[in-house]
Amino acid sequence: MPAVMAITQSPYIIAEISGNHGGRIENALRLIEEAKRAGADAVKFQCFEPEALAAKRVGVIWHGSQMTYGQLVSLYRTTHTPKAWYPEMIGRCEEIGIDWLASAFSREDVMFLETVDCPRYKISAYEMLDGDLISAIAATGK
Repeated sequence: MPAVMAITQSPYIIAEISGNHGGRIENALRLIEEAKRAGADAVKFQCFEPEALAAKRVGVIWHGSQMTYGQLVSLYRTTHTPKAWYPEMIGRCEEIGIDWLASAFSREDVMFLETVDCPRYKISAYEMLDGDLISAIAATGK
């Protein structure tokens, strides 16, 4: 009979903050705290500018319909995390002892995230073939 291997490593749990804050930093901070309380190892933010992301994704199919620039801008404005929030959100992560990372959607997003010392990046499925974005992230060594 084969020996039974013990699993010695727990999964690394990442809680998605993204636009779940509803446009309020108080909610973002509370979500970070709740993620920690629930046992998550890290939280993930999304870093993008609504107009830039909408321009990049015009024509994407959502629920069977092709999205227009205006529809996408409207959608992304509801889930946008202002860059001005990052220092406070990162500070809260450090304060309570939870890791953080971010999804980046453009080279400019990576440039900003590097100014706040983003420890690691996630690339969304829509951006998996975006050579400029992938090159920008690869250049960070993360």
